[in-house]
Amino acid sequence: MKRSEKLVGSQTDSQHHGLNGPMKIASVSQSDPERRYPLRKPLQKAWEELGVGYVPSSVGHLAGLSEIHENWDNGIRQPSHLAYDLAEVDVRTETLVHRIIFEQTSSQVPHATGVLLADGRQIKARNEILLATGALKSPQLLQLSGIGSSSLLASHSIPIVHDSPGVGANLFDHFALFQVFKLRDPDRGLSIGHPKLASPAFMKGLPVDWSVNEALPTTLLQQALAADGNNLDAQALGKDGRPHVETMVLYHPLAPGIPVDGRFVGSSIMLTLPTSRGTVGLASSLPDDEPLIEPNYFTTAMDRAVLVHGARRLLQCLTGTTAGKDIVECEMAPMPGMAPLTLESSTEEIERRIRAIGSPHFHSAGTCALGTVLDAELNVKGVQGLRVVDASVFPAPVGGHPQATLYAIAERAAAMIAGERDEFLNPEKA
Repeated sequence: MKRSEKLVGSQTDSQHHGLNGPMKIASVSQSDPERRYPLRKPLQKAWEELGVGYVPSSVGHLAGLSEIHENWDNGIRQPSHLAYDLAEVDVRTETLVHRIIFEQTSSQVPHATGVLLADGRQIKARNEILLATGALKSPQLLQLSGIGSSSLLASHSIPIVHDSPGVGANLFDHFALFQVFKLRDPDRGLSIGHPKLASPAFMKGLPVDWSVNEALPTTLLQQALAADGNNLDAQALGKDGRPHVETMVLYHPLAPGIPVDGRFVGSSIMLTLPTSRGTVGLASSLPDDEPLIEPNYFTTAMDRAVLVHGARRLLQCLTGTTAGKDIVECEMAPMPGMAPLTLESSTEEIERRIRAIGSPHFHSAGTCALGTVLDAELNVKGVQGLRVVDASVFPAPVGGHPQATLYAIAERAAAMIAGERDEFLNPEKA
């Protein structure tokens, strides 16, 4: 993580952050001297009324109220292709890959030697092939290439290179409830759209200060684990003391049909350790057909308990504390005929809302997992010359937004390919 990161601003924390990497990282308050949201302190006070204290980024855990750190370069999102030098790379856009080409070796282990493009052209690999096409496309490409469940491949008449049932299994995402709250006094200028927040500095990143990470209370946790029975993911992720839910209040409604005029704020309540699992499969043997995705969101008692609890905590913060009630008038129902959520809303009412409008954060992961599909060096098991380096390698959720971890995985993969074993343990020397 340190190798990829460059912490900027007046912060100097070389123990927990990188200072010389290509990806620029800054906390919201360090990003611009004019970026001072008026809801920063009132929201902190509201959470403190609920017993949620401030947690600096240097303590090594997320439980509590922590300031958002962003990967923006002076107000512009910094994607990897701008941060890392690609001068020596032949980048081909609008180039669809059909499948990976394998040849048999003397050891009888198929070796990846190139890729077949959808237009029939072939590209030969000089050394090995790296898949970084994401948790939805990497399993599809492996399956199209003959690596996957033998029954799935046979159903699409795809020759089997290696029977690997884990390809496309174990899909998970950060499922969430997004809400909108009406401000009590819009003339105070607390949300984007009000003239007081017209400075470009307020849009240098997501208009938010804090993320709050909390664990499910012990009683609710035990009830959810009991209800899930033999769900090993719930058992494993439910007992280690890590937070289960992340809550953010954004100074922008971020919702269709809601005007951005300073009268509303938005929110996200996100499962950080989802236990529901889905699949990615093939619709056909054609590369331009999208994969079949069965996300199975919100199917475990653990996930239901966490999101319902998170919704209650946010309602308590914004409508049940002294500081919160000074800011917010009420929650807004997302569609006609649906009642707004209140402190008196039942578990069933909150669940119905989540089922009606719940949405992922589009952090899909897990579908080419380490340990099942991949070995410890990201090689695809059963073949040679092929690695996967993207979010599909996660065997389980990392407990937060995946971007920083993904860059760390990419740096680790690069070090393994280059043979940098000892050097990798000393990123300052690399």
